[in-house]
Amino acid sequence: MLTYIRKSFSEETKSKMRISHLGKIHPEETKAKISIALKGRPHSSEHNRKVGEANKSALKKYYDNNPDAKIRNSLAVKKAWREHPEKFENSIAILYKYADLRRQGIVPSGAEGSKRTEEWKQKAVKWLRMGSGKINKLESDFLQFCNQFGFQYLYCGSGTDIVCLGGKFPDFNHEKEKRVIELFGDYWHKGENPQDREQLFGNMGYKCLVIWEHEFRKDSSNVLDKIRRFENDNLQTGTG
Repeated sequence: MLTYIRKSFSEETKSKMRISHLGKIHPEETKAKISIALKGRPHSSEHNRKVGEANKSALKKYYDNNPDAKIRNSLAVKKAWREHPEKFENSIAILYKYADLRRQGIVPSGAEGSKRTEEWKQKAVKWLRMGSGKINKLESDFLQFCNQFGFQYLYCGSGTDIVCLGGKFPDFNHEKEKRVIELFGDYWHKGENPQDREQLFGNMGYKCLVIWEHEFRKDSSNVLDKIRRFENDNLQTGTG
């Protein structure tokens, strides 16, 4: 069994070695030996950071040159998730467990070690819902509310009526017109400015109404008036 022995080279020697190896093609046997020798080799945190930055840079360049690729990839994954959920059972369990640990404060956030922010957790849970077709209690109650008063909105989280606008997936989409409603949960969207979402969707040609969870729960009559004004194009932007 080959063993990798770490050696220390000067920067000048490293530079000469890099130049001498540029464009060099190794035979398959040599590649296999190198691969075996490097397996299990521990990398420094600095090395991992550089590799991560290089990968991010390459991915950003790819998406910049192919602006629709991210949306296509996202929809492809969601389709696979809907059609073959059994293949994602382990991933779903891990994500749910991670989200639960984050809620309990067991798993550190952002600056404390994990780069997965509250925004990431919000998206993860939403992806899971879209993959499984489940609708949460708040969304279900709101959809019944819309149906009760004859508002023609479809729930997008089931994956059958997905509308992707600027990388975001609205909660409810109008059946015939370019209108969407975002239902902001007080916990998941804490500190967000609804006008940012309205402006984003407005730039995509869609009118957007943001309704907060506490609004809907505490004053549904006011929410009813807001939706009616929204339907008549008389709603002023900003609902926070």
